[in-house]
Amino acid sequence: MTLIPETAEVQGFVDQLQRQLGNGFMVDDSVLTDEGTWSIKVVNTDLTDTAGSLSQLSVVVDLNGVIQTGSLKGQYNQFSVDANLLFTALHQSPLFDNDQQALGDMAKLTVNGMSGSTIHIEIYPTHYYKAYSDATTGTMALVQELYGVQLIVDQLQQQIGSGFMVDDSVLPDGNWLISVVDTKNYNGDPKVVAPGLYRS
Repeated sequence: MTLIPETAEVQGFVDQLQRQLGNGFMVDDSVLTDEGTWSIKVVNTDLTDTAGSLSQLSVVVDLNGVIQTGSLKGQYNQFSVDANLLFTALHQSPLFDNDQQALGDMAKLTVNGMSGSTIHIEIYPTHYYKAYSDATTGTMALVQELYGVQLIVDQLQQQIGSGFMVDDSVLPDGNWLISVVDTKNYNGDPKVVAPGLYRS
């Protein structure tokens, strides 16, 4: 492998990412790949190992400091997530203006749970979102959610499978009604199988 010096663009990418991350994280750009690209690693230097916090994140950029599609890898304490899905979903949100900002928030967010391939995250204290791939369009999306209710709905839907639909609606007193509806055809009328109340 021919030794290629780090370009100003790569160094600029690293410097901007380190500024975005601030204290508590270290950016390492010492790995040059066989393809002549740079593997940049973000390490959480906080050793508390809080559940759902970032353990390690890596991304590959070319010599112009451009992220290579599909190159992200991420590990969060107790959770293995699709880092490329999460990055793309964050980048499509108006909350994030550029690559470094999306990567910075990937490092700082907390993963609260998984339901299938959907990633439930907390970006800022008490601001909950889910990142997922839309089954119809194939696009990545980031949607704000009421964490407790939505996670229950998603996990219940995954458990009961097809033939049933989990529905949630807010009540006048602020609580949420979660119902399981049997969507199989019984003379054209769906049946509510198990209504339940969730207190928000």
